[in-house]
Amino acid sequence: MKKLILMFFALVFSVSSSFAYRTYVEIRANGEVISAWCVNDGGTCLPTVTIEE
Repeated sequence: MKKLILMFFALVFSVSSSFAYRTYVEIRANGEVISAWCVNDGGTCLPTVTIEE
């Protein structure tokens, strides 16, 4: 559940940053590093969230 919440947070953060062509987001939460790529393709933000453990 914790990772699901973190992924949801990263998704919302990426969508809010969709005004940029490509946004790289690195979020550190509870010692976990979340890397999210947000690529604006045709006005659609497609974030890819990976969690490094």
